Amino acid sequence: MQRKGSLIGGTVFLLAGAIAGLLSAYIASDALGTAPIRAGSPWMERKTTAESPAQPYAVAHFLLGGRLPPPPTQMTELTAALDDDGRRLTSACIIEMTLPAGPRPRWWSLGVLGHSGSLLTSDAAIAEADGTIRVSVAPTPRPGNWIAAPDNRGFELIYSAAGSDGGAGFASGNVPLFTIKQAGC
Repeated sequence: MQRKGSLIGGTVFLLAGAIAGLLSAYIASDALGTAPIRAGSPWMERKTTAESPAQPYAVAHFLLGGRLPPPPTQMTELTAALDDDGRRLTSACIIEMTLPAGPRPRWWSLGVLGHSGSLLTSDAAIAEADGTIRVSVAPTPRPGNWIAAPDNRGFELIYSAAGSDGGAGFASGNVPLFTIKQAGC
């Protein structure tokens, strides 16, 4: 009788340990390996290079999402959940983004993470006369470059940039960034 109870207790203990281990690995893959691409910027980058101590967790983050990590020497992928003033991005507000004229990635895409159909790419974006690109993120259509935001909730932006106008890639931290401002709530 004593043996049966210890077998059940041991199984429960092992099962609880396995669940705790899997849960902590999942949380670590989502939280570790991200850092602002520049000081004061809301854009976060996952370091997938071999010299990063959080590299296994950063790679696991992409794999758990069903995606391969971007090649670090060819493409940069950034995410932002806050605007430039540190406020959470929400579909209750119109978000205005600006990419100033100047050196640009050879190709880029901008979208709302996990919201299908919400993507703008460099080959579809309309630039202003001075070369500036302005993008609105809102749940209802806006004039100009517009990305649909999800209804009634917070969201996260994703910005992918590959290469530069000159053909060489941007060094990490030097990719031109969109500013993120709330235009009205």
